[in-house]
Amino acid sequence: SCGTGAFSGNVTLQANLDLQDNDKILVGTGDDLQIYHNGSNSFIDDTGTGDLYIRASTNLFLQKYTGETTAKFIADGAVELYHNNSKKLETSASGVTVTGALNATTNLRINGEAVTTILDTWLYGGG
Repeated sequence: SCGTGAFSGNVTLQANLDLQDNDKILVGTGDDLQIYHNGSNSFIDDTGTGDLYIRASTNLFLQKYTGETTAKFIADGAVELYHNNSKKLETSASGVTVTGALNATTNLRINGEAVTTILDTWLYGGG
């Protein structure tokens, strides 16, 4: 039984679904998934008890509306992070590659040793 303004079956649109600010697309029995725009920002909210999965059949791209890539998740492979459409960090089977400067706000460690200790040993034979 359907309530007022409700119906059962599939809906096929051959145009846009035009919602106004703060109107939401609600999915799930408890409206657990919500997609909306509040006039300033756009949101995908998962308010239920489970996790939110964003899945793709091959690669997943996060992009600016202009098409500029900010992050790329390659199926069975690397994760790439971009700054101004330029790749800056990439994971691989052998580790991580950083393009450009690497800054650490605290100790940067390599194999458990602080980089300053490694540099002292290399430059001064012990420090």
